[in-house]
Amino acid sequence: MNYSSGIMDALGGKVLERFVASMFEEEGYRRLAFKHPESVLAEYRRLGKPVFSMQVTIPRIGSAGYGLCDLFITDSRHPDGAIIECKGQSTTGSVTEKTHSIANNSGAIPWDSYIIANSAYWAFARAWWNDEEERCGKKGSDYHHGHIKGAYTCSQFRESFFGRQT
Repeated sequence: MNYSSGIMDALGGKVLERFVASMFEEEGYRRLAFKHPESVLAEYRRLGKPVFSMQVTIPRIGSAGYGLCDLFITDSRHPDGAIIECKGQSTTGSVTEKTHSIANNSGAIPWDSYIIANSAYWAFARAWWNDEEERCGKKGSDYHHGHIKGAYTCSQFRESFFGRQT
C-alpha cells in the first residue's frame, strides 16, 4: 500500500493503525490474533519468523493497570517484543497528554516503543520530544524517554525501521 504524505495526513488513528499493519505484512510479518504479549512471543519463538498482533493488552501506569497498544511486534531485532503506537489527528487536541502518557507508560514496560503519526500529530509529538530533551538536559539522538525509540511519520518509520522509502 503506497499513499502520498497528503493522504497519510488525512488518516485518523484507526485507519493509520490498519495502514501500519499492512506495512508490517508487506515486510513479511505474520499477523496474529493474540491479545497478550506472552502469546505473541511464544508464537514468534515457535515460528522463528517476525509476527505482530493488534490491540494487545499491556500494563499501564496510573490507571486500571492495563491498556491496549496498537501493535505488538516481535522479530530478530526485538526478540522480547516492541510496541507500535499509531497517532492520527489533525488538531492539537490532547496531543501533549497523549504523548506524555505514551512516554510514562513506556518507562513502566520492558519493551521498546515507537510512535507513528500522521504529519500533523508528528509535529506536536516532535515538539514535545524536543522540550523533554531540553528539560532533562539530554539533548541528542541517543536520548530516549523511557523505552521510546522515536516519533516518526509513516515514511520516516518505513525508512528507519525497514530501510525502505515509501
